[in-house]
Amino acid sequence: MVYISKDGEVIRTKSGPNQVLELYDAWNNGAKQITLYTSGSTGTPKEIVLTREAIEASAGMTTKAFHLDAEDLFVCNLNTDYIGGKMMIIRAALLGAEILAVPPNRNPFEELEAQAYILYQNRGKNFQSFVPMQLQAILEVPKHIELLKTAKAILSGGAPVPLELKKKIKELDLPVFETYGMTETISHIAIKDLRTNHEHFTALEGVHLSTDERNCLQISAPSTLGETITTNDMVELTSPTTFVLKGRADLTINSGGVKIQAEVVERMIAEAYPSIGTFFCFGLPDKTLGQRLVMVVEGPAPNINWEQIPLPKYHKPKEIISIPEFTRTASGKIDKLKTLHL
Repeated sequence: MVYISKDGEVIRTKSGPNQVLELYDAWNNGAKQITLYTSGSTGTPKEIVLTREAIEASAGMTTKAFHLDAEDLFVCNLNTDYIGGKMMIIRAALLGAEILAVPPNRNPFEELEAQAYILYQNRGKNFQSFVPMQLQAILEVPKHIELLKTAKAILSGGAPVPLELKKKIKELDLPVFETYGMTETISHIAIKDLRTNHEHFTALEGVHLSTDERNCLQISAPSTLGETITTNDMVELTSPTTFVLKGRADLTINSGGVKIQAEVVERMIAEAYPSIGTFFCFGLPDKTLGQRLVMVVEGPAPNINWEQIPLPKYHKPKEIISIPEFTRTASGKIDKLKTLHL
C-alpha cells in the first residue's frame, strides 16, 4: 500500500522500488512524455509515445466530467504499466490530490481493509477505478460493497462490463461509469452511467465523433491533439455526442458466406442465460465454412436450449468449448488467441 498526501508526503507498507511512486515523481519532475504499450488483447502490443500536452488534456477532460478537485482521494489499484493506471496517478498529481494505491489484484479492498477508515472519512470524495473482474470480486463481499458506496464516481474499463454485473450495479445504485477509450486516446473519451438503462456512451466535452465506410468509430479529441483516430469498433451514432457499440470489425465471422457479429451472439446468449458465467464467441478455421462459430466458456460447459434464444439462422455456435481458466491481459481483458492457443 502507498498513500501520498496532498503535499507529497508518502506512507508505504513495503520498501523497495514502487511503480506508483516512480510515476508520481517522474510526472512532478516535469516528464515530457510517457512510453507504454497497448493491451495486446486483439493483436501484438505496440509501443505508443504520449506527450505531456496530450496527457494533460485527457486529465482535464476527466476532471471536468466528474467535477474532480484537490479534496478528492484517488484510489488506484490498476497496473501502472497501462494507461488506466497511469492516468489515475497523473490526474491526482495534476490536482494535488491524495492517492491511496495498492498492487493490482482480484479484490483490491482486501488490501485496503486496514485503511478502510480513510475511505469512510472521505465519503462522497473517493474517485475509484476497477476493471470489471475486480468489481465482480468486490461485490461478493458485503463489507466491500459498503466501501464502493463511499465513492464519488467509479470507473470501469479495460474490458466490457458483463450484463449480470450491470444489473447488480444498478440494483445497488452504485455510481459506476463504464468507460470507452484506448491507449491512443489516452484512456476514456466517452462514458456510460450504469445506474441508467442507456445503451449508449456519451462523449466527454470536446470530443468529436464520426464513422468511416465500415461504420467504425472515428475520434478527434483534446487528448488526440486534434488528430483523428480510426478504430475497429463498429457503432451506431445516435447523436453527435452519443453512440452504441455494435462490435469489432475485426471480429466479424464469415461462416459459409454468412457474416456473424460475435458480440451480438454473446449479448443474446447472456440475456437468455444471465448466470452463465464468463464466455466468448469466436470464429475458428473450418475447411468447409471458412470459419465456424464456436462458444468458448470458462469452466464446465453449460446446458443451453438454443430454441430459447432468438438467434438468426446460422448464428448458433457449432460447438461449445470448455476451458478451465481463460488467459487475461494485465488490464483484465480476455486474451482470446492465447486462451485458444492460436
